[in-house]
Amino acid sequence: FLSGVKPVKYDCYINSCMCYTGRYMALQRCPFCHEARFDSKNKPQHGFHYIPIIPRLVTLYTNKEHSKVLQTYHADFVLKPDKFKDVFDRTHYKGLLQKLVTLHSKKLARKFFSDMRDIALGISFHSFTLFKHWK
Repeated sequence: FLSGVKPVKYDCYINSCMCYTGRYMALQRCPFCHEARFDSKNKPQHGFHYIPIIPRLVTLYTNKEHSKVLQTYHADFVLKPDKFKDVFDRTHYKGLLQKLVTLHSKKLARKFFSDMRDIALGISFHSFTLFKHWK
């Protein structure tokens, strides 16, 4: 891989009920739909590739140009109330800017996203399926 970031391949159930990770890693049949993990040729019936977030972020910050954009974008952002461009347009993000960070029930002396190295990540899930089939 050119970037050095390698995807992780996961087997998942044919009906996308769940993924074979953690305590389910050794299962051969889905506890929900009861379908077999492998086909007649002993190959996973379904799966997906995932690129872990930490190597992605490290790669972004290793590149000087990307790092500068990540650290300055929110400061240069111009809010247009009638348009939704990204996370910085949303009321939840704007509310967090005024809120102190709480860690283990203790309020810290800093607000969310007050450090230029802070990152706002948006995660979206729709059921379990990331992709309908192997790519």
